[in-house]
Amino acid sequence: MAKDYYNSNEIGEKIGLPGAGIIGIILGDQLHPPMVNSKRIWKHGKNWEKGAVMCTKRLADMAKLKKTDLLLDVGCGVGGPAIILARDYKCRIVGLNSSKLQLKTAKEKTKVASLENLIDYVCGDAENLPFSSESFTCVWTFNMFYHINDKQSALEEFYRVLRYRGRLAFDDWVITERATKRDIEQLQNNWMNKNWISDEELKNNVLSIGLVLKKWQDFSHVGKGLMSKYFSAIFERDIKPKIIAIDKERGEHMADDFRKDVEHTIELYLADKLRYIQFIATKE
Repeated sequence: MAKDYYNSNEIGEKIGLPGAGIIGIILGDQLHPPMVNSKRIWKHGKNWEKGAVMCTKRLADMAKLKKTDLLLDVGCGVGGPAIILARDYKCRIVGLNSSKLQLKTAKEKTKVASLENLIDYVCGDAENLPFSSESFTCVWTFNMFYHINDKQSALEEFYRVLRYRGRLAFDDWVITERATKRDIEQLQNNWMNKNWISDEELKNNVLSIGLVLKKWQDFSHVGKGLMSKYFSAIFERDIKPKIIAIDKERGEHMADDFRKDVEHTIELYLADKLRYIQFIATKE
């Protein structure tokens, strides 16, 4: 069963993040997991959003973002990472999203943060970017590449809109060659996407379009370690009651479904079938 309620507008409205769905209850406006090796983060559900922010800043530091950058945030969600990048690194940002609802939320949050002078938003498709060639010094894609159907076309588009010496800053989970057809089918069902790419295929595709890999970091040890140790118990203690309070009719079912889906990803990390990657590649 597709987990449509993960992106439920009804839930998003209740928590003040239309378009974020159940993920917004857990991670606020970041919408990506806290893949950090910190007990302080994993032992308390209230800290998971802080861990997600740490992941955002970690990739920004890897990319050496600075005030002179013009960054394209491909799949910008509800604007959480873009706001952090504009606020803390002072760079200019264009957020791209195919969801008009998420874009509306992102624009409203950006206005509240008084960052309209640094962040613009555009509705568009990662596989056919609505921008001129060599428009950006950095293309940023954070925990959304797995949603893209034609991943090679998207990578080629990222390359096209990058300026010379520009950087691709990438964050996502990817399968390994150990993943079976059944593993992939369950991932597709759990997270409502059609295509998964392996770590080696991703690396080869990045190199094949002419980008040069500068940094490649694997955070699977977080999935195998602290996430495996703490996720289920802390989710039940700190997160599940919040979900039930938001939706008394469906909350328990939603929470149990979500916990099982994440537990499946943990099983894949432990079996070396799934990796969590952040990398920087440059156009040279």
